Amino acid sequence: MTNVPLISLVYSAYHIIIDDQISGLPGWARSDRYDIQAKMDEQATAPGRSHAPGAESATAAHDPGPPCRPLPAQVHRETKQLPVYDLVIAKGGLK
Repeated sequence: MTNVPLISLVYSAYHIIIDDQISGLPGWARSDRYDIQAKMDEQATAPGRSHAPGAESATAAHDPGPPCRPLPAQVHRETKQLPVYDLVIAKGGLK
């Protein structure tokens, strides 16, 4: 990866969809950019183990995704209540 902020890696590793799903990252996680070179260990690349999109393996049901999960040194999970909006048709109908 070239010229990517840390926040992009966190979004990818933890399958984050919207900004409200993550909090507490320092400002530099969004602004500072990095060039990253990585390779998977031998266990992750063992025969029968695939991380390609749509690939099935014996551990696919419990596999959280690519083996880059341990990105941040500290991760804290919590449940948040977020606003939800309904788009409904007004009493007078569509206009």
